[in-house]
Amino acid sequence: MLTKFCPRCFAMNPETQTHCERCGADLDEPVGNDYVERLIHALDHPEPNTRALAALLLGKIGGEQALTALCAKAKTSKDMALLEAIAEALGSFRSPDAMDALVHLSQSPWLTVRVKALEALSRIREIEDGEEKCR
Repeated sequence: MLTKFCPRCFAMNPETQTHCERCGADLDEPVGNDYVERLIHALDHPEPNTRALAALLLGKIGGEQALTALCAKAKTSKDMALLEAIAEALGSFRSPDAMDALVHLSQSPWLTVRVKALEALSRIREIEDGEEKCR
């Protein structure tokens, strides 16, 4: 039997349900007005791979809304895989907020998160140095 995740609370429901057994939300109602809002919502999904994939996609899409969500999650999440994905995603943003979040992640207790954060910081600095040489 297949399972439907609630778009609001991510509770698992049988595929035949039309409304969430936990919160009562319509299981066919999309959350968010656009793709970025849905990805931001997916950063809290119960499936770890979904959270990490959402972070990586937000890094590829870019934009202020994605950056704000990734920076906030970088400072509050305790999920190592998500933090690794966030560090990689933040490497796509050239902003002081992204750099601050990456510095925060570079002090993580997990080595893999620290490495991803330092790699991302290095990529951002290389791009900035390359642009200065072109001027």
